[in-house]
Amino acid sequence: MGWNIRNRGEELYHHVYAWGNNRHAIFKDPSHYRQYLSFLESRAREENIDVIAYALMEWHVHLFIYDCNNNIADFMMSLHGDYAQYFNRDSQQIGHVFGKRYNNKIVANTVYCGWLSRYIHRQAVEAGLTDDPASYPWTSYNCYLGSEPQGFVKYDIVLDDFNPKPDRIARYKDFVMGD
Repeated sequence: MGWNIRNRGEELYHHVYAWGNNRHAIFKDPSHYRQYLSFLESRAREENIDVIAYALMEWHVHLFIYDCNNNIADFMMSLHGDYAQYFNRDSQQIGHVFGKRYNNKIVANTVYCGWLSRYIHRQAVEAGLTDDPASYPWTSYNCYLGSEPQGFVKYDIVLDDFNPKPDRIARYKDFVMGD
């Protein structure tokens, strides 16, 4: 049985998600989350990928990215390959860290960008870990709020839909917290 052909191309937005092998944890310690973010930043820079939003959950990840040059396959292979090697070495394990290959869906309409970022930023809320996404440290939500600047997160593609500028962070927060 062969692999399914990936959705890919130049100048495309993607929702990427991946689960741990057999739904096992892919993050067991805060240092694992930090290392994944470090790899995410460096691999995105190397492959000319814009990271728009992310959520790192104990057993899966969500990424919202913009792929300028059709580099998603190389980006994901290096990101998850490097992280898996690190995780296995740190956890003294062998074998697969991630289950199947990553999944990706093309985000065809930029109007959907806000909804996708909301979905990603609410992962911890929907999982019952918190009532406030700002209290969960492993998403890009606090970058959007301006309370934790991360230079590699390109949040303007989403926040620009919440202009005028002086009120856009409050409007985005209301959007994420709303029903």
